[in-house]
Amino acid sequence: MPKLNLTLRAIDKLPAPDPSGKQILHWDTDLKGFAVLCSGTTNAKSYIAQRTLPDGRNRRVTVGAVNEISLDKAKLLAGDILQELRHGRDPKKKIDNPTLKSTLESYLLARKHLRPASVQVYRQIERTLAPWMNLPLREIDGDMVEDRHRAIAAVISKKRGGNNGHVTANGAMKTFRNLYNFAMDRTADLPRNPVRRLKKGDWFPEPPSTRMVPEEKLPEFYFGAPPSAP
Repeated sequence: MPKLNLTLRAIDKLPAPDPSGKQILHWDTDLKGFAVLCSGTTNAKSYIAQRTLPDGRNRRVTVGAVNEISLDKAKLLAGDILQELRHGRDPKKKIDNPTLKSTLESYLLARKHLRPASVQVYRQIERTLAPWMNLPLREIDGDMVEDRHRAIAAVISKKRGGNNGHVTANGAMKTFRNLYNFAMDRTADLPRNPVRRLKKGDWFPEPPSTRMVPEEKLPEFYFGAPPSAP
């Protein structure tokens, strides 16, 4: 395939569509693995980065269209991509993106030993964290955790009086924390657990426990009678 010093002037002179009717790569003599791909059927030209991964697979990544990105920026991006490929990190590898709902189902499927009352405790988040259930875990951040924690406590305390919402709010975030940790063990590159935003002084005080709560009473202990979701 042809090689040349890819300057703006040189790229502008590259024929597109290529007379051959096929896509043609024009490789840069300066940055190995960087090229301009000219279409064989349209006037489209694109910057690409291509390199062989350590396992022998060849990987081509589109950096951007020539008419949408500057040459300097394209070279910088291509350099980063080529470096990632050199170390075996494939930018085209599918990133697992579990939602809170799918994580809950996966957790309950994996924890088949859980008793019905414990399952009910976990499923309470379908109410308390209802707005999050279809969100990817990656999109739930520390700010959301803080806001939701306070909202649950405020709404439930208003409905029942006193500080009844404190236990429910704490329980919801503890459950979410457990599910997120479960997902982190099974999902590459998942950000750190956002519940870490809640420091010791951020958790609501709870009445001291003077006796063991029977497992069948756990849902009532943590959540009481089901109110509408805040």
